[in-house]
Amino acid sequence: MTQNAAGDIIAQYSDYEPSLVELYTRFRYNELTCHKLMGRATTLEKAVRWSVLVLLGISLFTGLYPGLNSPALNRIWGTVTAAATLLTVYSLFEGSGEKQFHWFRLAARFRSSANEVEFFSFYVKRGKILEVELEERWKAFRNDLDRLIEHAGLGLTEYESKHRQLLTIEIRETLKQEKR
Repeated sequence: MTQNAAGDIIAQYSDYEPSLVELYTRFRYNELTCHKLMGRATTLEKAVRWSVLVLLGISLFTGLYPGLNSPALNRIWGTVTAAATLLTVYSLFEGSGEKQFHWFRLAARFRSSANEVEFFSFYVKRGKILEVELEERWKAFRNDLDRLIEHAGLGLTEYESKHRQLLTIEIRETLKQEKR
Protein backbone atom coordinates (compact mmCIF):
# COMPACT_ATOMS: atom_id res chain seq x y z
CA MET A 1 0.00 0.00 0.00
CA THR A 2 1.35 3.43 -0.84
CA GLN A 3 0.81 6.82 0.69
CA ASN A 4 -2.04 8.75 -0.86
CA ALA A 5 -2.23 12.47 -1.68
CA ALA A 6 -3.54 13.40 1.77
CA GLY A 7 -0.36 12.08 3.34
CA ASP A 8 -1.92 9.06 5.02
CA ILE A 9 0.59 6.67 6.43
CA ILE A 10 0.28 3.03 7.25
CA ALA A 11 -0.61 2.55 10.90
CA GLN A 12 2.15 0.97 12.98
CA TYR A 13 0.83 -1.84 15.13
CA SER A 14 3.26 -1.13 17.94
CA ASP A 15 1.82 2.38 18.27
CA TYR A 16 -1.76 1.12 18.55
CA GLU A 17 -1.36 -2.30 20.13
CA PRO A 18 -2.15 -1.20 23.73
CA SER A 19 -5.31 0.61 22.61
CA LEU A 20 -6.52 -2.28 20.46
CA VAL A 21 -5.82 -4.81 23.22
CA GLU A 22 -7.65 -2.61 25.74
CA LEU A 23 -10.66 -2.28 23.42
CA TYR A 24 -10.70 -6.05 22.82
CA THR A 25 -10.52 -6.63 26.57
CA ARG A 26 -13.43 -4.24 27.22
CA PHE A 27 -15.64 -6.10 24.78
CA ARG A 28 -14.70 -9.43 26.36
CA TYR A 29 -15.17 -8.02 29.88
CA ASN A 30 -18.71 -6.95 29.02
CA GLU A 31 -19.34 -10.32 27.38
CA LEU A 32 -18.31 -12.00 30.64
CA THR A 33 -20.58 -9.66 32.61
CA CYS A 34 -23.53 -10.57 30.35
CA HIS A 35 -22.80 -14.27 30.82
CA LYS A 36 -22.85 -13.79 34.60
CA LEU A 37 -26.19 -11.96 34.38
CA MET A 38 -27.56 -14.67 32.11
CA GLY A 39 -26.51 -17.25 34.70
CA ARG A 40 -28.30 -15.35 37.45
CA ALA A 41 -31.48 -15.15 35.37
CA THR A 42 -31.24 -18.88 34.61
CA THR A 43 -30.78 -19.74 38.28
CA LEU A 44 -33.78 -17.61 39.24
CA GLU A 45 -35.92 -19.19 36.53
CA LYS A 46 -35.00 -22.72 37.64
CA ALA A 47 -35.62 -21.93 41.31
CA VAL A 48 -39.04 -20.45 40.56
CA ARG A 49 -40.03 -23.39 38.34
CA TRP A 50 -39.03 -26.00 40.90
CA SER A 51 -40.64 -24.09 43.76
CA VAL A 52 -43.90 -23.74 41.87
CA LEU A 53 -43.88 -27.41 40.87
CA VAL A 54 -43.22 -28.56 44.43
CA LEU A 55 -45.80 -26.25 45.95
CA LEU A 56 -48.47 -27.10 43.41
CA GLY A 57 -47.67 -30.79 43.77
CA ILE A 58 -48.16 -30.53 47.52
CA SER A 59 -51.42 -28.65 47.20
CA LEU A 60 -52.83 -30.98 44.52
CA PHE A 61 -51.84 -34.30 46.07
CA THR A 62 -53.01 -33.55 49.61
CA GLY A 63 -56.50 -34.61 48.55
CA LEU A 64 -55.28 -38.16 47.98
CA TYR A 65 -54.55 -38.79 51.63
CA PRO A 66 -57.51 -38.58 54.03
CA GLY A 67 -55.31 -37.59 56.99
CA LEU A 68 -54.12 -34.51 55.13
CA ASN A 69 -57.66 -33.42 54.26
CA SER A 70 -58.80 -32.33 57.68
CA PRO A 71 -60.31 -28.85 57.99
CA ALA A 72 -57.49 -27.84 60.35
CA LEU A 73 -54.94 -28.31 57.54
CA ASN A 74 -56.91 -26.41 54.89
CA ARG A 75 -55.25 -23.13 55.87
CA ILE A 76 -51.80 -24.68 55.42
CA TRP A 77 -52.64 -26.02 51.97
CA GLY A 78 -54.28 -22.73 51.03
CA THR A 79 -51.08 -20.96 52.07
CA VAL A 80 -48.97 -23.38 50.00
CA THR A 81 -51.19 -22.80 46.96
CA ALA A 82 -51.06 -19.03 47.47
CA ALA A 83 -47.25 -19.19 47.70
CA ALA A 84 -47.08 -21.11 44.41
CA THR A 85 -49.35 -18.54 42.77
CA LEU A 86 -47.27 -15.65 44.09
CA LEU A 87 -44.05 -17.26 42.84
CA THR A 88 -45.62 -17.69 39.42
CA VAL A 89 -46.72 -14.06 39.33
CA TYR A 90 -43.26 -12.97 40.51
CA SER A 91 -41.68 -14.99 37.71
CA LEU A 92 -43.91 -13.27 35.16
CA PHE A 93 -43.08 -9.81 36.50
CA GLU A 94 -39.37 -10.56 36.80
CA GLY A 95 -39.29 -12.02 33.30
CA SER A 96 -36.24 -14.12 34.07
CA GLY A 97 -36.77 -16.27 30.98
CA GLU A 98 -36.75 -13.22 28.76
CA LYS A 99 -33.72 -11.83 30.59
CA GLN A 100 -31.78 -15.02 29.84
CA PHE A 101 -32.15 -14.43 26.12
CA HIS A 102 -31.51 -10.69 26.46
CA TRP A 103 -28.17 -11.30 28.20
CA PHE A 104 -27.31 -14.12 25.80
CA ARG A 105 -27.88 -11.88 22.77
CA LEU A 106 -25.81 -9.08 24.30
CA ALA A 107 -22.98 -11.45 25.23
CA ALA A 108 -22.93 -12.73 21.65
CA ARG A 109 -22.82 -9.18 20.29
CA PHE A 110 -19.98 -8.22 22.64
CA ARG A 111 -18.06 -11.33 21.55
CA SER A 112 -18.71 -10.61 17.89
CA SER A 113 -17.38 -7.08 18.29
CA ALA A 114 -14.34 -8.38 20.17
CA ASN A 115 -13.67 -10.73 17.26
CA GLU A 116 -13.93 -7.81 14.84
CA VAL A 117 -11.36 -5.88 16.87
CA GLU A 118 -9.08 -8.91 16.91
CA PHE A 119 -9.44 -9.39 13.16
CA PHE A 120 -8.84 -5.69 12.55
CA SER A 121 -5.74 -5.83 14.79
CA PHE A 122 -4.40 -8.57 12.57
CA TYR A 123 -4.58 -6.25 9.55
CA VAL A 124 -3.00 -3.40 11.49
CA LYS A 125 -0.20 -5.75 12.53
CA ARG A 126 0.37 -6.73 8.90
CA GLY A 127 0.55 -3.06 7.87
CA LYS A 128 -2.57 -3.22 5.71
CA ILE A 129 -4.44 -0.36 7.38
CA LEU A 130 -3.96 3.34 6.77
CA GLU A 131 -3.91 5.79 9.66
CA VAL A 132 -7.23 7.32 8.53
CA GLU A 133 -8.87 3.89 8.28
CA LEU A 134 -7.65 3.07 11.76
CA GLU A 135 -9.16 6.23 13.22
CA GLU A 136 -12.49 5.60 11.48
CA ARG A 137 -12.68 1.98 12.64
CA TRP A 138 -11.55 2.97 16.13
CA LYS A 139 -14.44 5.45 16.38
CA ALA A 140 -16.83 2.82 15.02
CA PHE A 141 -15.65 0.26 17.58
CA ARG A 142 -15.97 2.78 20.42
CA ASN A 143 -19.46 3.77 19.27
CA ASP A 144 -20.42 0.10 19.06
CA LEU A 145 -19.16 -0.50 22.60
CA ASP A 146 -21.03 2.54 23.94
CA ARG A 147 -24.20 1.55 22.09
CA LEU A 148 -24.09 -2.02 23.41
CA ILE A 149 -23.51 -0.86 26.98
CA GLU A 150 -26.36 1.64 26.65
CA HIS A 151 -28.63 -1.08 25.23
CA ALA A 152 -27.73 -3.36 28.15
CA GLY A 153 -29.04 -0.76 30.55
CA LEU A 154 -28.69 -0.36 34.27
CA GLY A 155 -28.59 -4.09 34.97
CA LEU A 156 -25.17 -4.42 33.36
CA THR A 157 -23.64 -1.31 34.91
CA GLU A 158 -24.98 -2.06 38.39
CA TYR A 159 -23.79 -5.67 38.32
CA GLU A 160 -20.43 -4.60 36.92
CA SER A 161 -19.90 -1.95 39.58
CA LYS A 162 -20.72 -4.40 42.39
CA HIS A 163 -18.53 -7.20 41.01
CA ARG A 164 -15.77 -5.25 39.24
CA GLN A 165 -12.85 -6.81 41.10
CA LEU A 166 -14.05 -10.39 40.59
CA LEU A 167 -14.86 -9.76 36.92
CA THR A 168 -11.45 -8.17 36.33
CA ILE A 169 -9.65 -11.14 37.82
CA GLU A 170 -11.78 -13.57 35.83
CA ILE A 171 -11.27 -11.79 32.49
CA ARG A 172 -7.50 -11.65 33.06
CA GLU A 173 -7.45 -15.39 33.74
CA THR A 174 -9.64 -16.10 30.72
CA LEU A 175 -7.49 -14.05 28.37
CA LYS A 176 -4.34 -15.55 29.85
CA GLN A 177 -5.68 -19.07 29.19
CA GLU A 178 -6.54 -18.05 25.64
CA LYS A 179 -3.02 -16.57 25.29
CA ARG A 180 -4.28 -13.12 24.39
